[in-house]
Amino acid sequence: MKASIPVSLALLLTVVACGGTGEQDSSSLVDDDHAGASTDHGGGVAAGGGGGGAGQVPPAPSADAAAWFINNASAVVGTALTPDVDFGALQNTVPGAIRIGDSRVAQVLVYNTSKKTPLTISDIAIAGANPGDFAISAASVSAALQVPVAANKGAAVALQLTFAPTAEGPRAATLRLVSNAGTALVSLVGSALAARPVIAATSAVDFLPTSAPATAVITNNGGEMLVLGSIVLAGSDIGSFEITVANQGFSNCFAGMALGAHGSCFVGIVSSREPQRRRTRCW
Repeated sequence: MKASIPVSLALLLTVVACGGTGEQDSSSLVDDDHAGASTDHGGGVAAGGGGGGAGQVPPAPSADAAAWFINNASAVVGTALTPDVDFGALQNTVPGAIRIGDSRVAQVLVYNTSKKTPLTISDIAIAGANPGDFAISAASVSAALQVPVAANKGAAVALQLTFAPTAEGPRAATLRLVSNAGTALVSLVGSALAARPVIAATSAVDFLPTSAPATAVITNNGGEMLVLGSIVLAGSDIGSFEITVANQGFSNCFAGMALGAHGSCFVGIVSSREPQRRRTRCW
């Protein structure tokens, strides 16, 4: 059963920011705040997904008329099937936002799922709130527009999409595809880290009744290098806690340590109160 010692604990961290002033972030340590564009998979489009979820990709042809299946081939394995692209959740990438000036690439596959009718794509465009942050390779657009996708062969055309944010925070746009099967709107979302270091730390540390060491996590949620100036305890009961250098090998923060974007280090903390003086509240 978990218990908490009724004393206060605070970590004071002074920050030396390379290229800017350190900023404190009270949000969660994982940046998953993406604002998605509204999506309409209309026009006879079957929603696809490359995440390896349930369902055949592409589905077997079942209609004689024009039909298509749009598949986010870069989605994380195991995610739900969808043609939409979240550039903060791509296979083989660090989850979350990226730095301004960096980019990520994803691939969307457009399959022909008709038994008899070739798929002819007539228009490909990006619109929405932040269209300048997303791009389609000219080569893939040219190939998609010039050559119809053959029917009843599981054939597809690949669209290479790039996300290169120009401002911090959530970014969103819509990929618009027009074909003889209808019109499809595919949501494109991503997020950019602040162009400065942003320090975030574990908001609370709980201790077991046996006073096992606990670990506070320090993370850089910004896009520039963060350098720790000092790490000290503060508050009304600082004598009741100590920073330890050994918490199962997890205590590795130190003054002068540099953390890149998404970088973290750990501070081991122990309770120094005598067992007979300890008071706990159980939940």
